[in-house]
Amino acid sequence: MITRSFFFLFFILLASPSWAAIPSAASSDFRFSLGFLVCDYYTGVEDDDSTDSTTGLQSCIDDAMSNRLVAFLTGCGVYRINATLKFYKWEDWNDANGAATGWGLNSGAHAIRGTHTCGGGDQPEIKLNPNVSAFSNASDPRPMLAFRNFAALNTNAVVGTEPSNPLKNPANFEDGAAVAFYETFEGINLNTNGNPGAIGLTMATAQDSTLLNTTITATGSYAGIFTLPGRSSVTGNITIIGGKYNILHGALDGRTLEATQGLTLVGVTLSGATTNAIYLNEQVVSTMAGFDITKTTAGSVIKSDARVVLLDGKVTTSGAGANAVAVENVNDFNLYVANLYVTGSTNLIQSGGTITTGSGTWAKVIEYVYNDQFSKDGSNDPTVFPTYANGEFHLEARSYLASSGAAGVLGAAALPIVTTTNNSSAPPSDLLTQHLWATGGLFASFEDGPYEDPRTYNASCMYTSTYDPLDGQPGVDCTSALQTAITNAGNAGHNRVVIPRGSLYLTGTVDLEANTKLVGSGPLTSVISYRSTWGPTSETYLLQSANSASGTAALSFIGLNVRSTPLATAFIGAAKWRTGKDSYWIGTAHRTNYQSPSNPSQGIKMVRYANNGGGKRYGVHGGFGDVIDSHADFRWLYLDANTQPFAWYGANVESTKTGVKALANIELNNADAGSYFFGTKREGSSETIRMTDSSKVAYYGIGAHKKLSTGTQGDVTILGASNNILIANAT
Repeated sequence: MITRSFFFLFFILLASPSWAAIPSAASSDFRFSLGFLVCDYYTGVEDDDSTDSTTGLQSCIDDAMSNRLVAFLTGCGVYRINATLKFYKWEDWNDANGAATGWGLNSGAHAIRGTHTCGGGDQPEIKLNPNVSAFSNASDPRPMLAFRNFAALNTNAVVGTEPSNPLKNPANFEDGAAVAFYETFEGINLNTNGNPGAIGLTMATAQDSTLLNTTITATGSYAGIFTLPGRSSVTGNITIIGGKYNILHGALDGRTLEATQGLTLVGVTLSGATTNAIYLNEQVVSTMAGFDITKTTAGSVIKSDARVVLLDGKVTTSGAGANAVAVENVNDFNLYVANLYVTGSTNLIQSGGTITTGSGTWAKVIEYVYNDQFSKDGSNDPTVFPTYANGEFHLEARSYLASSGAAGVLGAAALPIVTTTNNSSAPPSDLLTQHLWATGGLFASFEDGPYEDPRTYNASCMYTSTYDPLDGQPGVDCTSALQTAITNAGNAGHNRVVIPRGSLYLTGTVDLEANTKLVGSGPLTSVISYRSTWGPTSETYLLQSANSASGTAALSFIGLNVRSTPLATAFIGAAKWRTGKDSYWIGTAHRTNYQSPSNPSQGIKMVRYANNGGGKRYGVHGGFGDVIDSHADFRWLYLDANTQPFAWYGANVESTKTGVKALANIELNNADAGSYFFGTKREGSSETIRMTDSSKVAYYGIGAHKKLSTGTQGDVTILGASNNILIANAT
């Protein structure tokens, strides 16, 4: 139980809370008004590596979910548990629709995070007690922490019914991972403590979820992780040690948690697996960028029964793992690999019975492409393609037959296209870290030191009596208060500004300085929105960042929300970003909603990168827009001749599903500084991306969730004098 005392700051009462069970010390802690529920105040919660904290932690998790808060661990020690911590949600049956209720913006999301103040790379750890009977059976494994959403199948479904094993479904429910949005696990380590049937974490969640900054020790156990956040959520800066599998994603003894597809992994370190370091078994293309894997046992290192992109990684094998296949493409799915370094094995990649080999202390796979659609179209003729709807055009990668005597003749078999280097130099030291948002993987936080709070300049400006941040409430205008906080943070030199729990309404654009850090608790809990009295008649934005190539401005766990009612707000976008390559967005969402009126007079660019705009975005959601994007010129992202490199990890874009459609979700116009996309889920009837007069573009892993509508030009459209473009592995 926590023994510290904290200054209480601007506590604001919600209209209809369920706080009866929340300890008074937790609700009066200053972090409560920032959106954090400190679990250490709950009875029995101790980080002393001996007290059983299961009951107290579960109560904190449940209370945080019910009250739209983030469960927060402040201790730097070890919290012991003896049962699964359940991050469960249920969708009730809807008689009118004849289906489960689905997800709504007000249905909330689970979030648990740990303190960043421990130092020395330490952070809170949750550890399973030894010899727990429920975790003793390796043939019936279960996770320490389970994020699950259960969808009712019929009227007999009873909300609150739990499954016998967290990886199964309750009676009259099915897996509902497809609508488990905005779930968060960050800054906490896990330890299975040698229980043979234990899995560290199952996170069967969908878009906008984040799994960040964790070390999972699974030595002697089944797996570190079974099922990662899908639909182009982001898993980043993770280390897993031990387990039969470090990561298993897909089928487990016939139990497939549906819809957790389309993974994006960034900054992954794996070691000690006894079977495979990673086994992927799902269909939508997944992308992993920046990884370091060590294996000393037999069996392939990365086993893929899926469509996969692998970038910037190294694989080290030794002992019984010497000469293990580094990447095994089990059923010959589309595979793209670039910049992979392998040592200890000559067997680099296997597809279709063909093993690509290398030699030397380090062998480097510069580029590898495997794409077999012959088995799909039933023909051995390389000029015959599968039949696709709407006249779509698809490409097949084929090797030329050098021995045929006819230059340019395609082979009749699907052979990989490979470029390798034997006796390569050792991999660079930043192979993994180049893909992370900051050194050490820690993003800007209220815990980093002094910060400014807009409530200091207007104590009433946060609107907390509703959690429909798209409703344009006529709450107190916070524009001046937020702008003052940003200015004063810059003058103080720390540049940190918190967005507290609730909705902060604006009536004009707020300008960020070159190094401003806006930090919140989550995209549903720390929200910047428009006030209904703001009615611009031309394109404008909630936020505009400073035009600085060297700036480090950042958005961390906040929501940016606009809507289409009243009509004038169809001119408001989320942000105009003009800060350079060292800036970033993480755990942030920009959203519209599904409300009238239809056919706005202008198609806005929800986020526009211009001037010195660049940097990295992680799992930033652009979605929910049936109407505001019902204009041909609407874009979720628009790169407007920006001069700094840009990267988006785990893009999720959802444009028009009804009515007049936006031509594209993403557009690049005269973008030549380098534009990189790592994993995308597109939903709706608009193109994923179009490029006009742009170059230096790499698009890795495009996974469509909905088919393109008739009349759409294609998933990717390239126009004008565009060149130097790579599209790698699209489904």
